[in-house]
Amino acid sequence: MRKFNELSAGQHQKVAVARGIVEETPILILDEPTSNLDVRHQVFVIEMLRALAEADDKLIVMISHDLNLAAKYAHKVVLMSAPGVIRDVGAPKDVITEEAVREVYGVECEVVSHGGKPLVILGSALPE
Repeated sequence: MRKFNELSAGQHQKVAVARGIVEETPILILDEPTSNLDVRHQVFVIEMLRALAEADDKLIVMISHDLNLAAKYAHKVVLMSAPGVIRDVGAPKDVITEEAVREVYGVECEVVSHGGKPLVILGSALPE
């Protein structure tokens, strides 16, 4: 029972997501809806959005820099490189690859399959 300006950044984020949900639009576009949230609340928000999408046949478009959250919960991933160039579109297992992470983010990694979904294990940053 606090005023909005007395809430934490994570609580602001939850309010913003809730405001989008109550609009009851057929499409919900979210920019980093899990930023400022701890891991538990990140998973809660994404699982809630996925359930909402499936139950209400709602299209949810979410921008995220968290490759593992995107890989686990998205039906389709659009991988973009700077400046806004679409590198690839498709199922997470087809788009989130070691080569793609190296090329787009300049980071060495290992991508392993976990439950049929890619899991990115980050390595070191590549020299620029």
